Amino acid sequence: MSISKECVVIGGGISGLSSAFFLKRSGRDVALYEKSDRVGGMIHTVTKEGFMLEEGPNAYMGHEGAICEMIDGLDISSQKILAQPLAKNRFIYRRGRIHAVPQNPLKFMISPLLSWSSKCRILMEPFLTKGRGEETIGQFFQKRIGPEATRILIDAWVCGIYAGNIDELSAEACFPRWVALERKHRSLFLGLFKDKSPKRDRTLFSFKSGMSYLPSCMEQWLGKSIFKKHHVLNVEKTKKDHYTVILENEQGELVVETPTLIFATPAYVTAEALQHVDVAIATSLLRIAYAPLCVFHWGFQKGHVLKKLNGFGFLVPRSQRKRTLGVLWNSSLFEQRAPQDHVLLTVMAGGAIDPTAYADELLMNQLYREIKEMLDFQGPPVMTHEKRYLKALPQYRLGHLAMRAKVEDALKQHPGLYIIGNFLDGISTVECIEKGRQCALKAAGL
Repeated sequence: MSISKECVVIGGGISGLSSAFFLKRSGRDVALYEKSDRVGGMIHTVTKEGFMLEEGPNAYMGHEGAICEMIDGLDISSQKILAQPLAKNRFIYRRGRIHAVPQNPLKFMISPLLSWSSKCRILMEPFLTKGRGEETIGQFFQKRIGPEATRILIDAWVCGIYAGNIDELSAEACFPRWVALERKHRSLFLGLFKDKSPKRDRTLFSFKSGMSYLPSCMEQWLGKSIFKKHHVLNVEKTKKDHYTVILENEQGELVVETPTLIFATPAYVTAEALQHVDVAIATSLLRIAYAPLCVFHWGFQKGHVLKKLNGFGFLVPRSQRKRTLGVLWNSSLFEQRAPQDHVLLTVMAGGAIDPTAYADELLMNQLYREIKEMLDFQGPPVMTHEKRYLKALPQYRLGHLAMRAKVEDALKQHPGLYIIGNFLDGISTVECIEKGRQCALKAAGL
């Protein structure tokens, strides 16, 4: 069977849904093809024994820009719920204790999280010279704030965002604003003081029925524009700068011709599909590494967790030699995530620093022993659930910016072909939605 479509989107994750939403909103005829039997990608809410579990992201951050426009366009603002005030409290595990992350200079000075020598080293930051060339996150921050603060604060932070290794990831690719401040003002502290750009809205929110509510509403709105269980076999470029997409579904093969083709699949999937269109693009995308991630949900009776769960959760730096990357206190983050008199925890492990965790059958038992020591459990969990991703989070390693520029240059030779996703720039859900909108507007000529 062969058909023609004005715009084709491959991939039903949040990036693909976003681009399809804004394309259709602009009046374009769009078809979105998704390999699996559901849309949303890693955004997936599961209800089990009265607990609401997130197998992927746990919150959206910032009600501005594309996500604001999308929520208003879908008329679902009434279903939003804001994170509880306690969510602003963040913690880091070090030397057998869970320490609050200081939220102002006075609390920073009296906090036992860092040594006095490390605090003094941080105060020297405005007097240091700026760096040169591309640096890893570890190199960049060790130069600015010293080794101890980097190995405790920055390492934990990067594990929480990228599940990555600070000695491999590119500082400029992961944290472009921080690098730009250093280059412009020579100092991060001076840069923050002088920076007049508007602050980003960092409000955390979700929906009453969980993170999946947004992609579910997008699916309903897009309606017959979405085709699930369609797997891309090959893509070819015609002489007229059109693209022929060969897909496989339960009925057989489907051939779709389109002048506008948007790929919103993981880097390795996009690379395989485009190998006959542009070898350079495919080769570049295949170089992007992904970190595995293991997500465990545990539900406890409230009285069986003696440690007060009065915040967002805590992160564990590599230097502490634990397999736990971090623990989210879900029932303290949003209401109605656990039955009455129960609490819900999400434990994360694996990442680039522990790639063998994905296949470790004994991992959950080891994590349980670690977390029991940290939070002082007095009884077993009443509910357990796990989800493991072999390729969860893309890693922006050294050379990522050059690779991205190479892909962007190559795409100029292929009018109507677009590639989006968290593997290029912007790893958060909200950034993926914004990039999806930008791509849609560009494809629609707006």
